[in-house]
Amino acid sequence: MTPGGSLSTTVECRWWAPGPIPEEFVTWFATLGEVDVEATRVDRYLLDEGHPDRNAKVRNGTTCEVKVRTRCEPMLVAGGSGWVERWNKRSVPWPSALGDGATLVEVVKHRRLVTIDGCQVELTEAAIADETWHSLALEGDDNPPGSTALEPVVARLAKAGLGRFMHLTADRSHGYAQHLLTMFDAGESRTVTSASTQFRPSRPIHSPTSDDSDDVG
Repeated sequence: MTPGGSLSTTVECRWWAPGPIPEEFVTWFATLGEVDVEATRVDRYLLDEGHPDRNAKVRNGTTCEVKVRTRCEPMLVAGGSGWVERWNKRSVPWPSALGDGATLVEVVKHRRLVTIDGCQVELTEAAIADETWHSLALEGDDNPPGSTALEPVVARLAKAGLGRFMHLTADRSHGYAQHLLTMFDAGESRTVTSASTQFRPSRPIHSPTSDDSDDVG
C-alpha cells in the first residue's frame, strides 16, 4: 500500500448481530440525542488474509482509508464486555494504493450517528454478500489512552437499556476487518461486487487474542 495523507489515531469498539436492525432498536437509539441519519453508501473492503490488524476500504468509491491496529484490549463495564481497538489511519490515493489483484468485498451501509460526551456512537445496518448484519460501534480519541476513553459512554448506554437490543459480549466484538475474514474464504482471489453474491461462511467469529493485539503489521 502507498503511504500518504495525515495520520490520525482513534479507539474503537464494535459489536455485531445478524439480521436487520430491529425497529425498537432504532426507536431507542433516537432517544440518545440528535441522530444524523446518513444516506446509504457502498464501501469496498480489502480482504487481507490473516491480518485482522489491517483494514483498508474504499469509501463510497472515492477515498481509500488505510488503518493499522496497534493495540487491542478488553473492556469490562456494567452490562457487558468488548474489545477496544486502537487504530492509526490515513487516507491514501485510490485506486493505486491497494495494488493489482486486491480482493475487495462490497458492504452496503446505512448508518445512524449520535455524539455522546465527545464519542461518536454508530448504529449501522450492513448488507454483506447475501447476508444482513447490524452493529453498534463507538469511536473516540485515544485520550485518555485505551479503553478508558470509551468506558463511560458504554456504561451510560448500558444503563439506558442497550442490553435489551445488543448482546455486549467479547465474542461479538470486533472490527470490520476481522468480521469479513470470518465470513469469507480469504485465500480465494475474488471480488464481491454486489450484495446478492453468495455468502460462504468459512469459520466462526472469534475474539481477538494476545497474539495479534500488539502486531502492527
